[in-house]
This record gives sequence, C-alpha cells and structure tokens, in this order.
Amino acid sequence: MILKIKFKNQFQLIKQPLLFVGLICLCFYLTSFFLSLVIILSVYMLVLFLPAAYLHLEYYFTNRGEVVFLEQDKLTYYDNKKQAFNLNFMDINKVILYVSGKVESDGICFGIQNSHYHYIRIITKTKKEIVITNLMHPNLYKIMEELDGFNLVIKRRLFCSVLGNNRE
Repeated sequence: MILKIKFKNQFQLIKQPLLFVGLICLCFYLTSFFLSLVIILSVYMLVLFLPAAYLHLEYYFTNRGEVVFLEQDKLTYYDNKKQAFNLNFMDINKVILYVSGKVESDGICFGIQNSHYHYIRIITKTKKEIVITNLMHPNLYKIMEELDGFNLVIKRRLFCSVLGNNRE
C-alpha cells in the first residue's frame, strides 16, 4: 500500500465546507445580503471551519512530499528530502491513533468539521516517529489493521493537532 497526500483525500475533507460556503452565498444572494444574516452565518463559519482549515494546513505541511510504502512485514518511509528509512515491523514500539469526535471504522466522521481529521503516530524502538495523517489515506483504521499485533493505542482529543499531541 502506497501512502501519500492525494488531491482526492484532500477534497473529501474540504467538500463539506465548500458546499456550505456555496449555500451561504446563495442565502446571501436570495436575501439581498440581509446584514444580520450575513453576520450570524459568518460567525458560524469562522467558529466551525477555521479550526478545520488550520488542521488541514498543519496536516498538509506535516506530510508534504512524504511517501510511505506499507508492505507485509516492513514499512519504507521517504521524507520530504527523499531520504529512505526502512522499518521492520519488529522495530515498532507503539502505534497511536489520534481521533476527535466519533470516527467510525469506515472512515466516516460525525460531529463538527475538525472531527474529520485524525492521524497515526508510529514510534520506533529508537524513538523515531512517523506521522501518517488522513490526507495520506482517508481510512486510517485500515492502516491500523495492517499494523495489528503491536502496542496499538487510540487516543481521543478534542482537537487533533499533530504539533500539540507530541506527548505519549
């Protein structure tokens, strides 16, 4: 399995906000830009979609240019400088899945917009960390199944920031 950032994965995450923005623009047009409606919906958009936009950018810059080849008994990781790092599954110490909201096993999330964002942190015995976000693969539970048999941990967070959840 090849994991890298794909437009299809990004579009899955941003299609709901794009649709919502389109509906709001239509409402603005139909109500002749009624000022109180504009203010209420603008505040609503800021509260719901700014955290999601932050997470999307953070995940993008975390995995930009990285490629992970997941094979039957090893993982090959290419960082953004195209340097290879081979990892046998026996060298994995812990695999942590960070989720927010309610994430079902088929990758469908329920809740606020930033609950669609989740990621896996693979920690090796030498303390090297590999982060796989759902911009690389939309269903991280499938990745967890591939890594079955290790110290698997699921941690729920209100806000799944890669930078803010560095502590084990």
